[in-house]
Amino acid sequence: MKKSLTLPVSFFTLVLSIFIHGQANAATSSDGEKFTETRHWQFNLLRSNTDQLNQLKIFKNCKATSRIYGTGKWSFSNGGYLVEFSKIRFGFPRQEVDWGIDYSDSNGWKEIKKCEM
Repeated sequence: MKKSLTLPVSFFTLVLSIFIHGQANAATSSDGEKFTETRHWQFNLLRSNTDQLNQLKIFKNCKATSRIYGTGKWSFSNGGYLVEFSKIRFGFPRQEVDWGIDYSDSNGWKEIKKCEM
């Protein structure tokens, strides 16, 4: 009797994908555009659900990049976060960027504290 490796291999692929790419979260900009936010090691990727070319990368050093809009910056406050480029802004009110940081731990917090508005 031959056993199938499909389930264990598929499960391993799923676990590896989550580990490498992080968990996906939903984010909605102030103009109603929906994004999927995926946490990576040094940046978070915001991918538009309607325009596949509209991808925003925000980095822990407060920089932002986009294939469409070039280089910019991002910042946050207790009211949400803002991704800014020279000709456009994306506001995400009442939402937080998921860095996977324990905000009660001062070492994890100080890494992105400089991005505070």
